[in-house]
Amino acid sequence: QIYAPLFRYCQLSQTRVVGMNVPVEVSSMVARDGIENVPSWLRSVLPRLDLSNQRHRRRFEDMVTKSLEDAASRFSVPLDGYRPRADLDNMYDAQTLW
Repeated sequence: QIYAPLFRYCQLSQTRVVGMNVPVEVSSMVARDGIENVPSWLRSVLPRLDLSNQRHRRRFEDMVTKSLEDAASRFSVPLDGYRPRADLDNMYDAQTLW
């Protein structure tokens, strides 16, 4: 119901709609095992992930480990000395894929 007006507009204007989410089973597999450990046949059909944006990565980590207020207050903090948390790698892979 929320998206009905958007879909109707796309239909009337003949605008192409592309679904980008992967099946929940795939994102769950990536969250559990990491993108590097999914079967090669599956990796070949998944989009290439850009995991190199450190500002995006830190924002993700802040959003899952801090209160909303604390995370938001860090959006403009420089990345000096930032190192991604390895224990959140798979979760980050899955969220970036999804």
